[in-house]
Amino acid sequence: KKAISQCMEEAKLTDLLDLKAKHKVESWIEGRKVSDSTKKRQTAYFKSLGDTAVKSWEHLLTKNPFANLEAEAPALVVPEVFTVAECRNLASDKALAHEWGLIGATLLYTGMRLMEAVHLHWDRIYLEDHQRYADVVPPTKAEHAEGARVKRGKHRTVPLPQELVEILARTPLEQRKGYLFPNEARLRSRKWHWAKFQGWCSAVAVAIEGRHPHSLRHTRACIGLAGGESDLTLRLALGHADNDMSAWYAQSAMRLKAELNHWKGEIRLRDPLHISRNSIGEKRGISINQDRALA
Repeated sequence: KKAISQCMEEAKLTDLLDLKAKHKVESWIEGRKVSDSTKKRQTAYFKSLGDTAVKSWEHLLTKNPFANLEAEAPALVVPEVFTVAECRNLASDKALAHEWGLIGATLLYTGMRLMEAVHLHWDRIYLEDHQRYADVVPPTKAEHAEGARVKRGKHRTVPLPQELVEILARTPLEQRKGYLFPNEARLRSRKWHWAKFQGWCSAVAVAIEGRHPHSLRHTRACIGLAGGESDLTLRLALGHADNDMSAWYAQSAMRLKAELNHWKGEIRLRDPLHISRNSIGEKRGISINQDRALA
């Protein structure tokens, strides 16, 4: 609704049946300071909206171009996420040992977007017991030139789960200066990160299956909701403008609630009990479920 209203106002669009409407919309989208993928998505959306309006509501639009048009919305696509078992593998010491391991763990535990995470600065990370969080702030001109991005340019505070705090705390105090990640990772292209992401998953036998680095953000949201995290906390941490995204993630989260109910709002991918049972299963050459059956 916001995009449509903004488009109609700024593009001076008063009638969807106007022969110049398509050109006005395309020009407005092209002039927006958003990513190419967003422009492509909005172009497709406005085109479908215009086509539907012309076919279904022509008699209304000729009388009132601002008539409230209602129709049944298509079902939301379930987000591509990693399973809990795969998350445990991706949070393991073996995964952390990979050159992309810490970046992957940061994305998985915080739900940050890739370009937000790789430009994290130690001065914006707090690991004390009473304040465990990271500040995501709009980039400076220099940071923006290096590729740093914060969606909608909004500052937000992201809570850090205890397990991630313990991982980050391994860095000696004297080395906690400047950026969290070295230039090799920070100044690389998304294509480079995609290749490293694939290697990171392969290192712990996690299949890609159409998933990508942003799937870690979707996964963080789903396991957070399933593990007892409140919708409001999650929305503020991920930087969602409204609760529509929480409703979207809830579809996948419902399938995990029974498995993650014991988390009580705290992410526990490196649970010692689970890890010890997993190692027992590996030694015996059997799965965890088989191990439980034997027990």
